[in-house]
Formats: sequence, structure tokens, C-alpha cells
Amino acid sequence: VLMDIGKLRHTVCFQQPIDSQDEFGKAMSTWASVATVHAQVQSSAGSESVDNGQITARLTHVVTVRCFPGLSPHWRVLWNGKILQIVEIKTDATAKRWQTLKCSEVVNGTPETLCAGR
Repeated sequence: VLMDIGKLRHTVCFQQPIDSQDEFGKAMSTWASVATVHAQVQSSAGSESVDNGQITARLTHVVTVRCFPGLSPHWRVLWNGKILQIVEIKTDATAKRWQTLKCSEVVNGTPETLCAGR
């Protein structure tokens, strides 16, 4: 699958979850920035659902990047002040040059830090 490199006009940050403990030994999760990469980000659809009597909105995005070794569905993407939770990763089967990430926007989240990785 050929991709026009000029379409990678967005900058995104990959973050991975880090499990640790606070000073009292209580388990907690934080996010660590792994890398900043160029990507193509496209909004694909939106939906609403009712959870416990509250309306929850979900916006989904498709993020295309060059193959990134170790990328996991447990990671997330920071883009344009938004948090995108990776739902699915597809790698192009022939050349293994591109990965397409289906993501769901985290509506009530806050990005902890800007990305500084590679």
C-alpha cells in the first residue's frame, strides 16, 4: 500500500501507561510519553450512548503512521489537545510500512504532559 508522505501533516504523541505506587503504597497509573511522530489524522464518525443514565459521546478518529515497533492498543495518542485511545491497530500486510490506528476520543480526559520522545 503506497501512502503519500505529504499527508503526514499532523504531529502526534504516543503515550504508554505506567503502573506505579504512591508514597503510601497505593497502586496508580500514569502516562509516559514515548515518541512524537508525523501522522495523518482523520475524523471518521461520532456516536452517543447512555451509560448509567448519562449520555456519553464518542468521537472516533483514524490515525495513519509509519510502522512503529512495539505500538500497543494499550497506548494512547495525544493530538491537537485531544486524547485518543487506541482501539485497534492494523499494519499493511505487504510492505509493513504503515499502521492504521482506530481511536476513540477520551472526552473527559486531560493530557498530562506534552510529548518529547523521539
